[in-house]
This record gives sequence, structure tokens and C-alpha cells, in this order.
Amino acid sequence: MSTFDPPITVALDYASLDDAKRTLDVIGDKLRIFKVGLQLFTAAGPAAVREVTSRGFEVFLDLKAHDIPNTVAGAVSSAAGVGARLMTIHGAGGRASIAAALDATVDGRPEILVVSVLTSLDQGDLTEFGVGRTICDQVDAIAEIAAKEGAPGLVLAASEVARVRANHPELFLLVPGMRPAWASKGDQKRTGTPKQALQDGADLIVLGRAVTQADDPAGAVDRVLEEING
Repeated sequence: MSTFDPPITVALDYASLDDAKRTLDVIGDKLRIFKVGLQLFTAAGPAAVREVTSRGFEVFLDLKAHDIPNTVAGAVSSAAGVGARLMTIHGAGGRASIAAALDATVDGRPEILVVSVLTSLDQGDLTEFGVGRTICDQVDAIAEIAAKEGAPGLVLAASEVARVRANHPELFLLVPGMRPAWASKGDQKRTGTPKQALQDGADLIVLGRAVTQADDPAGAVDRVLEEING
């Protein structure tokens, strides 16, 4: 699985490619990989991925594909064609979808990350959906399936990193819902600080509004790096 230094990706969650370009102009020299998610991909399509790769950066394509295996496989194949380095699929899609996604990769690209439980959900949400497990048990179950199917990575909340890292040292762990000590939680329920997530064994963390909505995005990235290394 790939490694990134620094182990940070910033989410280009914008309604237009021009807005994403402005952020790349400001902080592009600080990071090696950027996230293209549903909002920007819906607005600009593959052009968003190509804009990032044309600047020499890697792309984390965070579409959280959740569909029948054939459709998920098609999405993964298309992602390989546009040059995505990492891509998410939902673990809730089942074992067959994970297997189909892996079979659809081209020379190991994109590297598949299986989403366990969204960081915007808490135990009450799972109960409302009819999930009888605790969040911890649900994350562990999806991690086990992902590992058995040969998926290289898992997406999980900061609070689950230490436990899953101990049980699955082979998995690449990506952690969204990051909130630096000085940032607000927003709509995230299961958050954590970048420093703690990395100390617990995360391989890559996702920064969003704490950077992209800051008055000084470059300064915000620097503050996070100082927090991690301090």
C-alpha cells in the first residue's frame, strides 16, 4: 500500500473546479495527495481528478461506492482510467462488492479503501437503522471482511484506530472526521485530533473544513503539521 509524507490529504469539497484550483494553488506545495469527493466530482467529473494529477499530485477519489457488485466494479475500472490512486467503497455493500472492486483494479490501482461506519453516525443512528451491533463491533466486523477479501485499506473513526491497528497490522487505515484542537466539530459525531490518530496508527488523515474554510488555508495546514510534530 502507498505511503504519504506528510500523511495528510485535504478534501477539495467545493461546488466548482475553479474553487478547488484556488486551494491547490495555495497549499499544493505542502501535500502530496488531495481528496476529490462527491460534491466536486458531481460538479466537474473526471476533470477534477485530472486537474489534481496534472499538477503532480495523487488523488484520493472518495465516492464511497455502494451498489451491486457489477456497478461497483465499473466505477472502480473508470477510476483507474482517470488516474485515481485511492478509492473508497462502502463495506455495507457486502463481501461480493468488495471482491468485485478488487478484481476491477488495474495493476493494483486504485487502491481500495473499505468504509466501515461513517464518522457522522453514532450508536443511536445504528440502532435506528436496525443494526444490533455496537459501533465497535460493526467496525471490527467490516475490517475482518475487508482483510479476508484482500482489500488493502479501511476507513474508520479516530477512536477505532488503535484497536483495529492492533488486530490488523496489514491494513492501511484512513481517518476522516479530523478536527485539530482549535477547530469545531461541525456535523461530525466521532471525531479526533490528527496527532492522536497518527499516534494510534493511522496511515492517512483527511482534513476538510478546518483547512478549506480557514481565512488562511496554508496557515491552517502549517498549524496541523505543528500540532502533529509538536
